[in-house]
Amino acid sequence: MADILMVEDEVELRELWVEYLAGHGHKVRVEGTVRGAFDALDSGGEGFDAVLVDWTLPDGNGGDVVQHARQCAPGAHVVITSGMGPNLPSDHGADAVLAKPFKIRDLLHAVGIAAGP
Repeated sequence: MADILMVEDEVELRELWVEYLAGHGHKVRVEGTVRGAFDALDSGGEGFDAVLVDWTLPDGNGGDVVQHARQCAPGAHVVITSGMGPNLPSDHGADAVLAKPFKIRDLLHAVGIAAGP
């Protein structure tokens, strides 16, 4: 199973996603801001298998988190979860994009890629 950093500021969404992912055996750390994500990555980034990050956050954008994850958690599968979908910058740097709204099983699939066989 995967160790996941989820960066999502919408409380209802992250509670749903954490419940679903944890129910499938994944360990999830939740942050709601760019600053919180940076702190989590700085203190244990190498331990994350996946980073799920919303693009629009209260103190910045997911692109900053993606870049920081690349430095602190180079082996992590980085997925942007965003309502912006195709309107994201083409150089976002993530491995994948889940355009909101998405099916919850697509979230599990994205994490499954990170967890490996």
